[in-house]
Amino acid sequence: MATDQARNRPGLKPPDRFEETPRDRARKAAMLSGLVCPGVGQIYNGQKAKGAATLTGVLAGLGYLFYGIWKGFSAYFAMMNAITDPTFVTTPPTPGLSGWLFRGVLIGGFPAIALWAWSAWDAHRVALRRGV
Repeated sequence: MATDQARNRPGLKPPDRFEETPRDRARKAAMLSGLVCPGVGQIYNGQKAKGAATLTGVLAGLGYLFYGIWKGFSAYFAMMNAITDPTFVTTPPTPGLSGWLFRGVLIGGFPAIALWAWSAWDAHRVALRRGV
């Protein structure tokens, strides 16, 4: 119906379905900034506290992931030193490489990645709802 009215009136342009509006650009900007750095999409939408909490949560999760990797390889190399050097004194056995890696990935890695993905989705959803 709108295209019929546009045809009958000279100078009235028919609506283009694929034309990008400022609202579409704002949604994409919020989502892409949330994908690049978690929490920035929320800050772009004006939700500073939510953005800061998201960024803190992702950094804490990634920090624990790298801590688990570091502890796992430290335990592995301590075990290898104990095997190759009989005079090497070590502490009681601790969870080895696989135990610390599992903890780091399960407790830190997966939640951080899920929170990061949620951050981008939430920034897109809020920008769509608000029409930033």
